[in-house]
Amino acid sequence: MNDNENIRKYVGIASTAVGSVIATAGQFIDPAKARQRAIDLKNLGVKLEVLETESKITYVGLKTNGTEVEPLIALNKKLLNDFAALRKEAYDLGVEV
Repeated sequence: MNDNENIRKYVGIASTAVGSVIATAGQFIDPAKARQRAIDLKNLGVKLEVLETESKITYVGLKTNGTEVEPLIALNKKLLNDFAALRKEAYDLGVEV
């Protein structure tokens, strides 16, 4: 399974989590807080999709140029670091990705 497939899987998991979180009883207790959390989770899903798209575009560009291995390693490292940051953000919102 390559990195893009992993990201797609995580985006699906995050989307599922967003749907279930929005449906929780917390929205009845504090609607403003629940609404903000739903917005934050939706933004997180968008960030994951953007990360996936940017990575695909960069990978295809590097692949077609036939470059050395170092740029691909750098891309992989950047992807893992960015995903780790998004995963921490999701964890802070109470969602495991």
